[in-house]
Amino acid sequence: MNKEELTRDEMLASICQFLEASIHQVLYLRHIYPREMFDRVKAFNIAVYQCRSPELQQYIGEFMESLHPWIYQGIAERVAIQINREDGTPHERFIFEIKQYEDECATIEKLHQSLGSFFVKLSVCSNQLIPIEGETSWEILLYTKQGNADDVWIDAPNVTMEEPSIVPLRSYNGGAVKMQLYVEKNTSSAGNMSMDISSGL
Repeated sequence: MNKEELTRDEMLASICQFLEASIHQVLYLRHIYPREMFDRVKAFNIAVYQCRSPELQQYIGEFMESLHPWIYQGIAERVAIQINREDGTPHERFIFEIKQYEDECATIEKLHQSLGSFFVKLSVCSNQLIPIEGETSWEILLYTKQGNADDVWIDAPNVTMEEPSIVPLRSYNGGAVKMQLYVEKNTSSAGNMSMDISSGL
């Protein structure tokens, strides 16, 4: 193994760190909370925004802690940040699709460079999305290979969009892990099931 090549666990740990930073970034870019609640920080050599609210940081941190085993065991297929309209219907969903393979892992440099590019695409995409009017809420959705989740996760009704508009943003092939990011934009009312850790703060 190349001295800079990551182990699978190290690679997955970086992806979990990336997902946590992405949640903060989406909340900032989509104006879910006032901009003054966020500090500018660096993640994977890219300037991003992190909410300074201790309650929100704790909420997102607890979500990531519950998500870790699902990713490490290869059970998690997709993680989504869903923004809801004032009436509770989904407005849009940022989806991170993760697939794992028995293959060599990427180097640290390649992984960090690739993950940093996702943040750039997020920023560009946000400027092209329709502004959200009125009060909003948000939630984190987990899609798994298996039908059962532990007590942390609950079934989330009314989250499947009928004929959503898909906006592909970025894909990454790290050998052992492949990931793509896209946005689903709602074009109609919602229905159906997935799993949800709880509503956002």
